[in-house]
Amino acid sequence: MHGLYAADLIHGTEIVYSEQEKLLIYQQRFLCDPWFPLRKKWDNFSRGTEFAMREKQYVRVDEHGVIRVGTTRVMLDALVAGFEQGHSPETIQQQFPALSLEEVYGAITYYLSHRDDVQAYLQRQEALWKALRAEAETQASPVVKRLRALRGADVSDAS
Repeated sequence: MHGLYAADLIHGTEIVYSEQEKLLIYQQRFLCDPWFPLRKKWDNFSRGTEFAMREKQYVRVDEHGVIRVGTTRVMLDALVAGFEQGHSPETIQQQFPALSLEEVYGAITYYLSHRDDVQAYLQRQEALWKALRAEAETQASPVVKRLRALRGADVSDAS
């Protein structure tokens, strides 16, 4: 056990002199680990690395397949639109006070690192919205039909 210092021992280990062997021995109440100091450094390193590797999720997909930012209901679509229009993350955060600045930066980072996937998602969303608008126009509610009829009557009265 050359090079082992008392400070390196796990708590509970005592150094005692052995009359039989005429040298210092380590009497253990707990396990003595000569690699403890190095292992402790590696454990701290691995904990820090593990923490850094646990990526924060700044975007999530909800039950309807919509990408949302953080735990809010703000759609990634809105942030991307603002970012593409040249707004700064600070300005975008002011427009969506439910989001923290960290969440805005995180969502923008996600967009920039997954640009192709997000663009494909945005195209699917646009196609979905067009289909929903077309369906809403063909299956208008009675109230909408009445309003359209009134608007048509107002237009013909003005002529």
